[in-house]
Amino acid sequence: MTIPAGGDASSITRSAVEAVLDVVPVPMVIVVAPQATIGFANRALSDLIGVAAEELVGRSVRDFLEPDAVERVRDELLALITGEVDHWSGRVSISGSVGRSFPCDVSIGRVRLSGASGESADTSPADGAADEVFIGAFSDITEVVATTDQLRVEATTDPLTGVCNRRGMELFEPPASTVWLAACYLDLDGFKGVNDTHGHDVGDELLRHVADRLRASTRPGDCVARLGGDEFVVLCPVGSPDRSDEIARRLDRALAEPVIISVGPVVVAATVGVATTRVPAPLAELVRAADAAMYATRAAVRSHDLTVTDDDR
Repeated sequence: MTIPAGGDASSITRSAVEAVLDVVPVPMVIVVAPQATIGFANRALSDLIGVAAEELVGRSVRDFLEPDAVERVRDELLALITGEVDHWSGRVSISGSVGRSFPCDVSIGRVRLSGASGESADTSPADGAADEVFIGAFSDITEVVATTDQLRVEATTDPLTGVCNRRGMELFEPPASTVWLAACYLDLDGFKGVNDTHGHDVGDELLRHVADRLRASTRPGDCVARLGGDEFVVLCPVGSPDRSDEIARRLDRALAEPVIISVGPVVVAATVGVATTRVPAPLAELVRAADAAMYATRAAVRSHDLTVTDDDR
């Protein structure tokens, strides 16, 4: 039995369709407009939601959609109900029994069926009309979403330190209220000596401690990223460009304290470069500017050290 979405299947009784849908392993529902009332739910849908099929009948589909899902797809479903389109598919969050909520891919088609006896349920036989209903199919994609989320985390997280990697930094989105965004580019001073003296395992341990300190010195809405080696970037929404220097000083102080690792206390510092831009702006350009500022700061420090040495002579 084939029922094309938007097609006329008025020669097929609704009771016949329900009998077929009830044994289909895919969760399916028949919805009656305009109140989006559930007219039929098969056993697979009952099992998915955790509510008996007979208890679903007569209730609104909205009762089982998360509020944000209703708002997000309102216009699209309205177009389906009013006949502007014959089919809609999308992803929504379904509320099941005992507070369980899960994501579903949903596909809904508008069809015309005759009543249970072969005649329309809401018109007389002389009308030659038929019921217009909506048949929907649901697919629980909880595992798919969980796998996708896990892959996204792995693709955007530095596996050594747990902070963002370069890709994660590139995807950073500051809060909508952000006007200015500051970037602090940090390059550790003294890390190579620790790595060369104590080995890579101790170097990795030190990097993890540094990342923890940077996270502890930032706010939940900031982004801490390790770009590789001993280079880190911190992105911070700020109220004005003047605040960026204050943030750089706070990060510098956080790293100036000795780090207690397996070989004992280790002192590292960081050369910090700061750049600020008004949002929106290309993030890559902001990070490059902070990187250039970091190198300028390092060059100025070395020039100062050389000058002092010459004077001492």
